[in-house]
Amino acid sequence: MLILFLGNVYSRACEYTCDRMAAAYFNNRVNATNGLDILAVGKRLFVDMDLVEYIQTAKKETGFFARSL
Repeated sequence: MLILFLGNVYSRACEYTCDRMAAAYFNNRVNATNGLDILAVGKRLFVDMDLVEYIQTAKKETGFFARSL
């Protein structure tokens, strides 16, 4: 169980490091955020995405699937 936990922690740390490296590469917070948003929802949905609503929904939904109200 401990090794499984460490594997998840390592994986998340790698993902966080990649996000930080991308932000440093862009050297522009808005562009870095937009890039991560596009990865999260896709290019087509990004154009119509409401970032504030997306964040609020992500905080409420804890399961694999999110439902729209």
